[in-house]
Amino acid sequence: MGELPPFAGSKDTFIEVAHAQLRKHKQGAEGDVFLSQKNPADGRVITALSDGLGSGIKAGVLATLTATMATKFIASDIPIKKAAQIIMNTLPVCKERGISYATFTLVDIEPNSTVRVIEYDNPPYILIRKQTFVEPIKEFTVIERKNKKTAPKKEAVVQYSQYEALPGDRLVFFSDGVTQAGMGSVHYPFGWGYNNVQNYILEKIEKNPEISARDLAKAVVNQALQIDSFKAKDDITCGIIYSRKPRDLLVLTGPPLYPERDADLSRLFVSFSGKKIVSGGTTANILARETGKKISVCLKILIRKFPRSR
Repeated sequence: MGELPPFAGSKDTFIEVAHAQLRKHKQGAEGDVFLSQKNPADGRVITALSDGLGSGIKAGVLATLTATMATKFIASDIPIKKAAQIIMNTLPVCKERGISYATFTLVDIEPNSTVRVIEYDNPPYILIRKQTFVEPIKEFTVIERKNKKTAPKKEAVVQYSQYEALPGDRLVFFSDGVTQAGMGSVHYPFGWGYNNVQNYILEKIEKNPEISARDLAKAVVNQALQIDSFKAKDDITCGIIYSRKPRDLLVLTGPPLYPERDADLSRLFVSFSGKKIVSGGTTANILARETGKKISVCLKILIRKFPRSR
């Protein structure tokens, strides 16, 4: 088998995708769905966040349908605008409210760092570059359903944007469970709000410029939950795509088959510039001998984890 294409961006850039999610209080299933994949054919990173109407199983099923269609269409080289059009013509419409049963945010990142985003009824995404909010240029398009009888009462408007990602960029997108957190409360009668969410993200990045996508997503979701008095009034989901420097890790486990290769193993270990982990006593002893280093064992950790039986 050949090697997979590199991640989106240059060889010095790694695309980190992560999300955090909480279901609505007293619900047994999430009504939001977050999917992400790296397309083996061309190295594109494809991500989708869908928010099903309402909450629970029914919302989750429709959100799953939407997010799955989105990732499959884009992975099959269907243009992102065309994919949105197909999804809009597939989604059922709520008879009472006259709106589609699911919203979505689709992100397609090419290996040349071109980012394309399609949004429908989710809060606008936030683009952070050099610890500053960047206002993306968006194109608004009305999607007309083929079946006029089942078409929503309100015109379906999707937002399309495209930009070239730079190292350090963070693309943050979320369901309305984030922006509407705390709605009706004394401090946030109209919800946490888009601007407050944006300011919170900027503050977290300012305090920790290297914060991971996972930790930042968890921070946003946990803050929304706190504003909701720790009882989520809606499904809360936050996804983050972070273009960062790769973090290299070398794990050595097991000695070479031939003892004469011990020196090669040692040179490989010493010359590696990233973080290093040695697993196994024999391997550790080989490296100690070849490099002239001493091995120290902390038995306290072993005693804590595996207390001696009486």
